Amino acid sequence: MVYAAQLPRSGANNNSNGLPYQVDRTEAVNGAISRVGYFLELHKKTDPAGQNQYAFVSMDAFTQNLKQIGVPTTDTGAFFQQNVTNMAVSSNVAGITSGANVGSGNIEFWPSNYAAAKTAGVSPSNASDTTLDFGDSGGSTGGGYGSFQIHNFSAATPHTIIGFDNWGNASTDYDLGIGNNITAASNGQTNPDWTFRNNAFTDYDLRNLQVYVLEAPEPGSLGLLGAAGLLLLRRKRRCRG
Repeated sequence: MVYAAQLPRSGANNNSNGLPYQVDRTEAVNGAISRVGYFLELHKKTDPAGQNQYAFVSMDAFTQNLKQIGVPTTDTGAFFQQNVTNMAVSSNVAGITSGANVGSGNIEFWPSNYAAAKTAGVSPSNASDTTLDFGDSGGSTGGGYGSFQIHNFSAATPHTIIGFDNWGNASTDYDLGIGNNITAASNGQTNPDWTFRNNAFTDYDLRNLQVYVLEAPEPGSLGLLGAAGLLLLRRKRRCRG
């Protein structure tokens, strides 16, 4: 685990100060990383105690800059609007496809404002141009509303896995959810990626976010592992003989 945060309900956090993490262990990672994982746990106020929603999604590393894998901030220059590979998902929320390898997904990570229209050549072709979903446009490294979204656009029913937006706006509560949002916002829009819901406090009394990495074995370690495996195989053959 590199980062962990009990998400606040509101507050402008897309500047150089960033999200107030309770855990920040980037210094513990000594080498290259092979995978990145995100865990979001929520408890709806209307659900029984202990009946929490969760989603854990991991993917091949899309950057080696540990400062850019958390919630995007202006000082890190984090901006990722791209597909990710070898995505694995585990969740107890209806509508989310779980599996050890659900194929390709995509991420929309930026600290700025954005719009519903697809980004040509970048957004999945099946995204909407009229609702804010898994293919939006206008994101940049500059400050603004903020998007921290992970999607499975290739599922039979495309969906958002994790949606966390609006941490750059101090005047309203954050947008937050697991799976597709199906509830209209105060402006009448129903955006699957949770944009404009302002529901972090209204809906939830538990909001835990954690970010994980898997370090890649060093080349020397791979050689030692291979040699150890070959030695073990030879020993087994001798025992059988």
